[in-house]
Amino acid sequence: MKLKLLFLLALILTIAFTIFPEIAQESLKIEAFGWQLETKQDIFVVIMLVLLFIGWFIQRLSNALVAGPGKIWQTLRTGGRQRREQHLQTALHDYIDMRQHNGQRTFKKARKLLPDWAQPLLGSLSLLPHQQGDVNMQNKPLEVAFTARIISDPEWKDIIDIGKRQAHLEAWLNVHPDAPLAQVRLLDIYLEEQSWQTALDLLNAMKNQPLRSQAWIIETKVFVLLALSQHATGSEASDYLQQAEKISPHHHDVVLARGQAHIQADNPQVAEKLWLNYLKKHDSLPIAQAALNLMKDEGLTAFRRIEKLKGSQALLWLHACLAHTGKLDGLAEETLKPLLESNPCPLFWQTWAEWMIQKEEHQQAHEAYEQALLLQNNRF
Repeated sequence: MKLKLLFLLALILTIAFTIFPEIAQESLKIEAFGWQLETKQDIFVVIMLVLLFIGWFIQRLSNALVAGPGKIWQTLRTGGRQRREQHLQTALHDYIDMRQHNGQRTFKKARKLLPDWAQPLLGSLSLLPHQQGDVNMQNKPLEVAFTARIISDPEWKDIIDIGKRQAHLEAWLNVHPDAPLAQVRLLDIYLEEQSWQTALDLLNAMKNQPLRSQAWIIETKVFVLLALSQHATGSEASDYLQQAEKISPHHHDVVLARGQAHIQADNPQVAEKLWLNYLKKHDSLPIAQAALNLMKDEGLTAFRRIEKLKGSQALLWLHACLAHTGKLDGLAEETLKPLLESNPCPLFWQTWAEWMIQKEEHQQAHEAYEQALLLQNNRF
């Protein structure tokens, strides 16, 4: 602050002497302690300014000496550091706002402000994701991870090749094992590529994942295990299905897959019993639809087997559909109508529309289809 005032004073005096040169040329005579000094006013002012500057410099230097030898160089570089800090702040503003050049030029002016290990990070930070290079494991771990985080930004996934993103994320986990963000982003790629086994291995490696809940991890693991079971055969498919059942035995997709496995093993009665027991306690229309496909050929006989069962609304829908296949149209409609009022869903209205078409009541069928379409659109 003192130095700024000194320069301001010098500027004011320079302007004054320029406007009034006759004042600058006037003689000035000073006598003190037997000494006599005679000079022109402009020279005297210059000498005083130089003396003030020397005094300020000596004061800063003495403060640095008292603080320690390492403080001297820092004191001399104070002005330069402030400028580099300003450049760094401006570069970060440009990077955050995604302005022209993304702060690249200004980052270069701030390089000496940070330690040597941070210099490559500035270089990566100033590049957009699609401008980043390929994986280089010769770089330091922090640089490898930092570049991978930039290039794997989901906002840029449509521009950057999926193989390049995957390579960077795998390198990130190589240098920083169990990195939560790297795990989540790499898992998304494995799921997108349907690399089910590698996705399962990564899910099993996830521990204390702060970015995803345990419920999400279980749901995703069940999804992957069911996909593996569908692509496997024999005992291997059964093993995957058992793993999914062990993780979440009451998951509707697991129960559905178990029933389908029983049907493939020529045990339809076991599948029927499994699905009906599930529908007593859980409201799952996909399982109710699967049970209907299994039982509808038996018509009235199948309805008589389940007519006394009570449970979810999905089970009531199954009652109605089996009653209809058994030619009990009045009972079927009486069962389905309360469902349309209490818990309308697209499947219930679509079922009603199909029945109205069979009765050639086309206006009611049209209205039912419209209602089903409206409910379907509202879901999205």
